[in-house]
Amino acid sequence: MILLSAWIGYDLPFEQIEQHPQVVSWRKNGIEKRIKRPEHHLTVGYFDSVDVEALTAQLKTLSQTVNLPLSRATLTFDGYGQMGSYTYLTPQSASAPSTSSGDKTVRAPSTPSFDGTVASSGDKDANSGNPLVTIRQQLLSSGLLKENKDFHVSIGGDDPFIDEKPKQSPLDPPLVLDGKLVLVGKSDNDFKRYFWDDAQEKFVDDAGIPVHTMVLFPKIQADTATAAYLLARFGTKKFPGIDKAQVIFWPALPEGETAENLLKKGTLTVDLGGMFDHHLVNKANGRRDATASSLVAEYLGLANQKAFQKILAWAKRDDLEGKGTISDDPLDRAFGLSGLMMNLNRAFSDNPMKVLDFILPLLHYHIVEEQKRAEELPKEWEDLQASGKGEVLKLKQGSADLKAAVVQSDNIALPGFLRAAKRMDLIVQRRSTGHTNIITRQERSIDLRPVIEALRLGEALKKHLELPVDHQKLQATGHMKEVPMWYYDDAANTIQNGGVSPGDVEPTAQSLDEVMATVKRTIPMGIIGSLKRKKASGQ
Repeated sequence: MILLSAWIGYDLPFEQIEQHPQVVSWRKNGIEKRIKRPEHHLTVGYFDSVDVEALTAQLKTLSQTVNLPLSRATLTFDGYGQMGSYTYLTPQSASAPSTSSGDKTVRAPSTPSFDGTVASSGDKDANSGNPLVTIRQQLLSSGLLKENKDFHVSIGGDDPFIDEKPKQSPLDPPLVLDGKLVLVGKSDNDFKRYFWDDAQEKFVDDAGIPVHTMVLFPKIQADTATAAYLLARFGTKKFPGIDKAQVIFWPALPEGETAENLLKKGTLTVDLGGMFDHHLVNKANGRRDATASSLVAEYLGLANQKAFQKILAWAKRDDLEGKGTISDDPLDRAFGLSGLMMNLNRAFSDNPMKVLDFILPLLHYHIVEEQKRAEELPKEWEDLQASGKGEVLKLKQGSADLKAAVVQSDNIALPGFLRAAKRMDLIVQRRSTGHTNIITRQERSIDLRPVIEALRLGEALKKHLELPVDHQKLQATGHMKEVPMWYYDDAANTIQNGGVSPGDVEPTAQSLDEVMATVKRTIPMGIIGSLKRKKASGQ
């Protein structure tokens, strides 16, 4: 397997770095992370492209040669540097310390360890106990790696992208961090993460962090509810067991505990410290733009998927702007989900799980529908057009151009998709039972009176019935007793032959071609906007 734009290095705990006093001070002074994700890493080397099998072979040889585990390393950072706005941390003794005596360089002796110190005295082998140096030396000697840049962890600012990132000042106090060896690169247009497994001596898919408990703040809000839903529904790969995890509620972390220590024991916190605390991330970035749900979505790889855009936007607007419902209409505000959630929090202040029990199914079925609109329905519409069962038409009513579609499908979600996503003004849907419905985009105020009159007359002709020649009766809303299969609804501006649930409604006797001929002939006879004017006048 080939990975493009790849790097190998050590994942480091985000929260520990961000809580260091020096980093806190930099954030207050406006130093922002260049990549706005809650992560930090120390890069061993970059690759334009890398053969994972070849890289694995080199690391396997290295682990056997030095007899050291590579997957994890405890790294000590005792310095930092700044180049303009660019700010970085440097690991202890990333390069072997030396003193000069004439023309001869004498390297200081040291003890093997994973704290960033060198392994022994000598020259090129002095760093053999340092996981950073040993890995880089192996890859450089193999030819897989071309550059030899200074080790550093980016804190923020504009990277000058030069190899030299030397220690300029001491970091007080030094920062000791546990790192995990990771390989990241692009495959099939997606970035993949692989972690080194010492037992198998190879890179493996991110096995995730087992979780048996999820902790939320007791007051359920749009953001925390969304974050909890995304984790439970889509987070099992990153957090095995989270779909069945116990949900508990804490106003704060227990004294002496950290979110990272809790996660190691299988307890994941949301907005109470840790990787999904958006207060911490916003403080680190120097601006308020992250939410717990956006951090979760990015970590799970959902942030750029269309199906999640609305729910993430709602959670952000509710949390950061306090505007879960924008409308000033009192009914909209009373029955908007944010307002209802507030009522539930008041009613069940001592039982936040009850609030989640009400809210999570609503979020779930929103996502189900959004996934249909974003993935399933576009594919179905494309297939229907390819098979001749979906067609786009151009019609006219008065001076208005209308975009119409005719579709043969039993999927009742298609008309809504065609109206919203494809901006169809009128849709004719024919079901396998013969039931045929006509749906319009209400804001266009298409006049359907000539259409319903002609359809009723056409039905009567098929059934050898006589209908009164009375335009008012033939165009009336509701059912007409002589041809009850056709229902005209001027509130939704639709013509229904059974609607979404036909039940015992008889399907039309007219063929789809006959119905479409009627639509094409009668739509131009209508008066565009007449329904809107009628409703405005209160008739």
